[in-house]
Amino acid sequence: MAALPSNAPQTSLLFRRLYRSLLKSAKPFCFPSPNAKVFSCLLHRAGFEDESWEDFLRYRTPTDADEASEPMNEENEAHHVLFRRLLREVISEDGELGIRQMQFPSHVGDASHFTNIIRREFKESAGCVSSHFDIITRKETSFLALRELNKKLAWADILEQKAPTPHPRQPARFVKPLSLRPPSSYLRPGSFLIAHPNLSGYFRRSVICILDHTGENENRDEVPTSNYGTYGLIVNRLATSSSSGKTLSLEEVLKPLPDDIMQAFSGSSVREGGPVHMSLQMLHASSPERHANLQIGGTVLPMVTLTEDESTALHSDRAIMYKGDVLKAANSVLSGALNREDVSFFVGASSWAAGQLEGEIERGCWLPCRGPPDIAYSGICDHLPCEDGKSSRPKADLWLSMLSACGEDESRLAHLMYHDNGESPHGQPCDEL
Repeated sequence: MAALPSNAPQTSLLFRRLYRSLLKSAKPFCFPSPNAKVFSCLLHRAGFEDESWEDFLRYRTPTDADEASEPMNEENEAHHVLFRRLLREVISEDGELGIRQMQFPSHVGDASHFTNIIRREFKESAGCVSSHFDIITRKETSFLALRELNKKLAWADILEQKAPTPHPRQPARFVKPLSLRPPSSYLRPGSFLIAHPNLSGYFRRSVICILDHTGENENRDEVPTSNYGTYGLIVNRLATSSSSGKTLSLEEVLKPLPDDIMQAFSGSSVREGGPVHMSLQMLHASSPERHANLQIGGTVLPMVTLTEDESTALHSDRAIMYKGDVLKAANSVLSGALNREDVSFFVGASSWAAGQLEGEIERGCWLPCRGPPDIAYSGICDHLPCEDGKSSRPKADLWLSMLSACGEDESRLAHLMYHDNGESPHGQPCDEL
């Protein structure tokens, strides 16, 4: 819509109507709306950053020569810049957790934050409109904002029609979110990462178990090297054929296999651990006595604790090990000393350079949580019993179960978006203009 001249009689009336429409459309995203936190998480960004923000403010009125030599393209027009800035402010809120692209319900803070921004930027009053942008730019920005809010409301309406009401009892047992604020323990072996429902691409709806993390200042050898970062495995994704979608067995994924491994584990399922190609990886369950006798090796996967006094021994006679010797495990199965069901295989891995994963978590891509190590080994979880004592039939979906265990609003968000295929135009980031 073309902007009206600033001296047109209709301008003030139009601006007031836009302002009221913005406040009305923002109501479902703000308290006291019962779904305020859930709906707020439908607003997300593509991550475009206004790196030249200060330069833009300094030279916000291009000269004729500038326009002739390098015309301002659409994505850098003043109203697009202002819209992206306000969107970032709405989602990042106080900025303590970084500049976020998306947020989980537990990260949504001040109830009046959203409406305060609308009042500050769009209320036609000398005390509420800053000098950086003129009223015409704000009108065009308000049109963009109104369009995006109504798109997300339409999307929510579609999702609610597909979601069961009430949603089934789904929380995973012994799973709890970890704090993002220091001192935090979310980057250590045994912690899990749950993908945000809006996260697209390869890691969509994945659950990752961290197996190793070494920070830049935590090098275990205390010798300056570049060998630090984070390594983990996706634990809720079976390896499948790209052409047929068929679930693949170990011998179909890796050819040829050594004879002992082939004999011991022929037909075993294998999970896809991530996009980084690595040799076959194994988790196995063992008791302390059997671990000492079989000498398969490996490292115990701990359960991250919330307090120093909390016990990590959820199953004292059963430990989950990683980095063991696959060939020794095969020989133990062939000799009858180890059950093949106690071994779980992965191909590929997920890894991040130093600081990369921390940045993704700050942007809201992942929700760190703690849970039983057995979840990483089996890819399944136990569920909390229903409070009313009635039997429940939770969906066999680890991502849904673990996110549901992280809070009531997280559960609502997970169930609301469970049937979304990621292809709705209403579900695209708000700044993909």
